[in-house]
Amino acid sequence: MAKSRETTRNAAMRSMFRLLALFLLLASGCARPPRDKNGNRPRDIARAFLDAVQRGDRTTVTNYWSTGSIEYLEEHEGKSFREACDDLFECDSYELKRTFAVPPYFVVPFLGSVKAGPPKAWPFMCAMEAGEWKLHHQPSPP
Repeated sequence: MAKSRETTRNAAMRSMFRLLALFLLLASGCARPPRDKNGNRPRDIARAFLDAVQRGDRTTVTNYWSTGSIEYLEEHEGKSFREACDDLFECDSYELKRTFAVPPYFVVPFLGSVKAGPPKAWPFMCAMEAGEWKLHHQPSPP
């Protein structure tokens, strides 16, 4: 009888710890990112970058990316940064989905609509660099 009570209590404790771990995991994914030194959040940076791409402002678009990310993107996509931006992000309309945390990043999902082609999607990974949110496209955290 005593062994049965202890087994039940251990099972209840394991269940409670699992629920707590699940809650902490879900809560970390819902955390709101802080503002950077310019008052921006990751979503603001993703929107500013996409708006610059849509305007064709190729000089400004590079300002939103972290050190080394442009080179990585060019290597990974096998084309220049300008061509990659056109192919990946130029669209007729777009929407940014809810930002979520995947430490050390905050991810801003992008969905773009193109009249004459398939939809576009991209997970903008943002991390703080020198007090500013920057878009990252690197295989390892900053």
